[in-house]
Amino acid sequence: NIVKNHNKDKKKVKELIKFIKDKGGLKFAVKKMEAYRKNAMNILLEFPKNKYRDALELMLNFVIERKI
Repeated sequence: NIVKNHNKDKKKVKELIKFIKDKGGLKFAVKKMEAYRKNAMNILLEFPKNKYRDALELMLNFVIERKI
């Protein structure tokens, strides 16, 4: 398992990232992430608007939009 056994080997990590991108894995993951985001936001919108819901919405958007 490259991720588990070679995660400090930059060459192996780059190879894995290229493989994932070439096979459409990244696009698939982004689509899934957006679907989960939409579902989560729809659930949040069922609750009254208040500082707690606002905080959860901010957290949801931060996790989705952050750059890693």
